Amino acid sequence: MNGSMERVHFIETAELEKEQVLPFDERCLTEVDNLNRHRLPNGKHAPWAIQEITKNIVSAVKESSIPNAVNTEEHEYLETDEIDASGESIGTFMWLGMTAVEHALSGKRYHTLPAALQRVEVEADEARFKQLPGTTKIFISPRMSPKDASYSDAKREHLADEDSLRITNLITDQDENIQKREMQSLLVTDIPLEAWVAMLKDPDNIFGKSIEVDDPDSALAIMQKHGELVVPEGKLKNGVISLIEEVLPYIKDPHLIRNVKKQLNRFYEDQDEIHGKASIIAKRWLDFEIELADSLHISYATLEVDSFINSMQDHWNEDDLEVINAHRIDDSARHEMSRQLAVIVENAKRNFLWTRSAVINDNESVLKQLNPAAIEVIKQHEAAIMRTGNYSALQAIEMRMDRVIAVHNVKVGGGCPGTNNANFKDPFNPNNAMDENEGDSIDSEESRIGKKKKSRCVVKNCPTKPSEVVVGGCGVCLERCQKLFDDGKDPEKTYSHDIIDQDNNKNKSDTHEFSLAG
Repeated sequence: MNGSMERVHFIETAELEKEQVLPFDERCLTEVDNLNRHRLPNGKHAPWAIQEITKNIVSAVKESSIPNAVNTEEHEYLETDEIDASGESIGTFMWLGMTAVEHALSGKRYHTLPAALQRVEVEADEARFKQLPGTTKIFISPRMSPKDASYSDAKREHLADEDSLRITNLITDQDENIQKREMQSLLVTDIPLEAWVAMLKDPDNIFGKSIEVDDPDSALAIMQKHGELVVPEGKLKNGVISLIEEVLPYIKDPHLIRNVKKQLNRFYEDQDEIHGKASIIAKRWLDFEIELADSLHISYATLEVDSFINSMQDHWNEDDLEVINAHRIDDSARHEMSRQLAVIVENAKRNFLWTRSAVINDNESVLKQLNPAAIEVIKQHEAAIMRTGNYSALQAIEMRMDRVIAVHNVKVGGGCPGTNNANFKDPFNPNNAMDENEGDSIDSEESRIGKKKKSRCVVKNCPTKPSEVVVGGCGVCLERCQKLFDDGKDPEKTYSHDIIDQDNNKNKSDTHEFSLAG
């Protein structure tokens, strides 16, 4: 199984029942927790886990910021020692070190609403379904209906706004032995529940038979029909997108028809190009997740995380800033790391990355929250990263652009990742954040943002000491240390403050020489 036999399930099905439900605000740490859960004894991350987590992050980028994205994944097949009633070996598919059933049941960690937990059980039942080669298995998971939960409750469970559609095809060898499964999925809005019910009931539907839904007012009842939703492979000419085409004739509301047709046209766009853009964003997100996982593992922030915290010092709201400063180590620019602080940092980072992804993929709901100049800056910078493939060389610009995004307080997200609004400080109307004639003059915008004060820089060997200078909310001077953090450098190691030439016994404290040490 290409090395998968060496993997040990990090959690057994029975143990899943004992796992505590994650607090809602800690859901954002899922991949950080996965990284730490699969950490090797030498402190490094298991390569296979990085590969699987990368799949999850690419999928999350698409769900959260690219409404017209189709996600495609492959899961390896594993035969177990168990035998079914017919005497055949029971097989399963592996997903992040878990069987498909275990992966489905792990959803219990993210839900508290009884109706949502019932959906998890259906997901697990669907994972147990024995699919035959040459068939396509369909799973329709509509958003929660009023019969299932109130909108506010469904929103809290990340199940209020989109229908999730997926199909599964088996990949076999020349002897019809199953090797993998390919899963395609997408999110779509504005399809009324009654349209799905009507499509299933119609004997002339794609399934060639009438499928009666036990409770036509319940999304859960449609999910429970998954065992009957099987068609011959190749029946869906456009893959999972074909499900939207099939249900469209059953929508009666002209306004909803227009909305769904608009989405359908965008789903026809180049999915390879969309995947490429999502992968570039996902790579940077994964790099940061690793840094944040390492920070939690050692209980203090790595330089990358410290740089991010300090670079954003004028944009944290008062509550977040209070938490950040409470984690400051001694009187410095470094921080201890806890789950409370990790949540703040993770939400901010994903807000910036999701916003970038949304902009370069023309997500209308995000574009309308930004002014034209900010949109152009983001597109130019992302184009440079895609053209050069060199993120590190553009890191300082990235940090500065984060601050441009922060003043707009963008609301972005969807699907399993949920909606994100990092709640940055909003000192003035974001529509005035950047005049159109300023182009990409980010510095001119920064000069008008945030609460600054005169104080000594908290970086211990900052050459501005003992003078008071302009510092931000984290106490880092803006002219020197923050710019070094933006470049990914550690001011503590970069400065050589009050250098004394021991040989010549000459005090050079007034000249403030510097040396680069990392």
